[in-house]
Amino acid sequence: MTILKAQMFIVVSSIAATGLLLIFYIIAPLFGYPLEYDQSIRLIQINTPVFLGYMGSATQFLFTGNTDRARLIDKGLEPLLRVLVIGPIVVFATATSACLIAFGITNRQSAASGVGMSVENLSVLLTAILGLLAVTTSVIVSYLFSTAAE
Repeated sequence: MTILKAQMFIVVSSIAATGLLLIFYIIAPLFGYPLEYDQSIRLIQINTPVFLGYMGSATQFLFTGNTDRARLIDKGLEPLLRVLVIGPIVVFATATSACLIAFGITNRQSAASGVGMSVENLSVLLTAILGLLAVTTSVIVSYLFSTAAE
């Protein structure tokens, strides 16, 4: 994976994740998903800042970045870069989907009362998943979209 491909993956996946999560949380209550709008808005507050930060770094880089430096990486390390860029986002997407599916199923109308996942538990799980994403991807984003001149 080249630096440019890694940058593109970060940007495209950040836009996709932000868009999909916003759309889901906005329309989910309309279709009977067991969230109220105040809860949906709280989950948007949890989920979007990390991706917005990545997109902000990319936008700043586009206009002020050191593009010569950003194109250099040891060819032998490109496979590691691929895993470190794609892996955390795949884990985020999979784990977030699992949490939202589990929450929806355990809180559906036909579910037994009092046994479903609480919104608080969902929030904690989503925060932990985002923490994993942030700790692995923030360093990569910092390097890929560095605006410092050397």
